[in-house]
Formats: sequence, C-alpha cells, structure tokens
Amino acid sequence: MKAPYIIIMLLICVTASGIIWLIISRSGTPASDANQSIGCPNIVSRSEWNARAPKSVSYLSHQPLQYAFIHHSAYPEECLTKDSCAAAVRSFQDFHMDTRGWDDIGYSFLIGGEGTVFEGRGWDRVGAHTKGHNSVGLGRYLNKK
Repeated sequence: MKAPYIIIMLLICVTASGIIWLIISRSGTPASDANQSIGCPNIVSRSEWNARAPKSVSYLSHQPLQYAFIHHSAYPEECLTKDSCAAAVRSFQDFHMDTRGWDDIGYSFLIGGEGTVFEGRGWDRVGAHTKGHNSVGLGRYLNKK
C-alpha cells in the first residue's frame, strides 16, 4: 500500500528538483552550490498556506492510483517566493470554490515557481483536476512559465 505513495513522492521530488535546477541554472549559481541545494522539498501543509475548509470531502477508494496528472500554469504571473506562491494557492482555492462551485481547490498538490510544494487536497482525497480521472490519480499544478 505504501508503494504508490513512494512513487508519487518520487515524482513530486523529481519535478521539484527539476524546477530548482532550472531556477539555479537561470541565476548563474555555480554547479557545486546547485548540487547541494537540490533535494526532496518539504510539503507546505494546508494550515501553513491558510487553506479554507473544504465544503465536503470524498476519499480515494482505488489504491494504488493509476495516474499522476501535471497541469501547467495559466496563472498570469509566476510566483517566485513562498509567500507569493501561498497567496497564489489561496487565489486558486477561492476561484475553484467560489467561481467554479467546487468543494475545495481542484489539485492534490501544487508546485510554486520557486520549487515549493503545497498540499492541495492531499494524498487520499478525490480531486477536481482531470474530468473522468479524478478518482484514479493525483493532480499537480506547476506554476512555471
């Protein structure tokens, strides 16, 4: 039962590490410094980014999950700090709940432009990210231009 979570966590780590590498390569940081800074990131919890409570919760019943969906940014600006990315995540949640009428933010996890991973609905809850496939996979949002 832990194997799918390990695979998903590895996907998140690889994605986040790639983002960090892109940021470092753009900034001209020496390679030795870049290697030391790349690692598996902490996941910012819902309480840390001040998430609203979901209207209702549906739990995933199919384990292991079959898919990992990664959505690209359509956000007008790339967030580059933890605080600005937390604000963007709150904005997404507000849009999804208030405009779309969803129960919560649509994504399972979100990755900011600076590489921070934010918990959306999390590991065990059905998302609203990929119509027809929400109950068989986790959705990630990548805020990167």
